[in-house]
Amino acid sequence: MAAQLEDDGVWQCQATGGNGTVGSRPATLSVMVPPNQPELELPEGAELPWREGAELEVKCRVGGARPAANLKLELGGEVLPHGSAHVTEDGTDPRLSITHISARVSPRRGSHGQTLLCSATNEAGGDPKETRMTVSVLFPPDPPTIEGLDSPRVRLGDTLRLLCTARGGNPAPSLHWEKVLG
Repeated sequence: MAAQLEDDGVWQCQATGGNGTVGSRPATLSVMVPPNQPELELPEGAELPWREGAELEVKCRVGGARPAANLKLELGGEVLPHGSAHVTEDGTDPRLSITHISARVSPRRGSHGQTLLCSATNEAGGDPKETRMTVSVLFPPDPPTIEGLDSPRVRLGDTLRLLCTARGGNPAPSLHWEKVLG
């Protein structure tokens, strides 16, 4: 027989015979339930892509667990420090719980393309339940450089081949030439 949440409680085996009924010592059965799939929550206005250096609060929640789930938030494989977990009763069944955690994140260019992960486990065992999101961070390029100008002096009619390059940046920068003096 597969254990169901309704089986949770105190059980006793009873034997009925010619002279009455006798019972065993009570046995307590506590049914553990693995957590549901966790959900990542971003604050309003903090949808992807994020701006480099902006501080935001990322939240993770999971319900349907007994006992309460342990949640972990990671960015790029590093665990994010978070405040204490907040546990509430699951509205679907008072025997189940919902766990919430949050962490402050200040995205930087190195965060671009990394995975934000929320994982949930509890004593019911099994593989962790995970929800992932790929982070996109807006950041400026490095200052552009000019290549091919060996000397600032050129002869009238000489052909110049100058290359303007800029590294990094999300989105990729557009480059154009502009005369700023003279």
